[in-house]
Amino acid sequence: MRDSPTIGPRERPQAPACGPRPHFGSRTFARPGLEMQRSCILVRPAGEVLIVDVLDAELLAEDREVEVLGSSLLRLAREGHDRFLLNLEGVEYVSSPLLATLACLRQRVTRSGGFLRLCRLEPRLLETLRVCRLDGFFEIHDTESEALADGDRLDGPEGSVAEAAEPEA
Repeated sequence: MRDSPTIGPRERPQAPACGPRPHFGSRTFARPGLEMQRSCILVRPAGEVLIVDVLDAELLAEDREVEVLGSSLLRLAREGHDRFLLNLEGVEYVSSPLLATLACLRQRVTRSGGFLRLCRLEPRLLETLRVCRLDGFFEIHDTESEALADGDRLDGPEGSVAEAAEPEA
């Protein structure tokens, strides 16, 4: 019998979370097979909430980094984490694939009784979410402390992405 994990029909092997876990105080680290790799995120616990800081917003413009970030967040959810706070300070642009991943993550964690909260959105990104009518789908806070102060309130924005994206009559 094999020692490798079983992969279901919709699952694929996951890439590492933007490289190995970052060293605190360092944003650059070595990874086997690569010279040096910069981490695009820092995940830090705050009680039962995982705070995900975007360390380099420019990296999110690269398709590969978006894929790695998305797979990292979904991997954390599969590992049983269901309370996320995504700090998007400095991020002015989010690609459609990343928005789709965040929508998928939100639906996954709310089904398990958790939440996905976004904080510190730049005005340009907030306007993009408003235009796409996703500002009512995602739970958005001005600051990290405000989002954490909401505590265990799990009654965030209701509905699905399709409902949030439908134009009002």
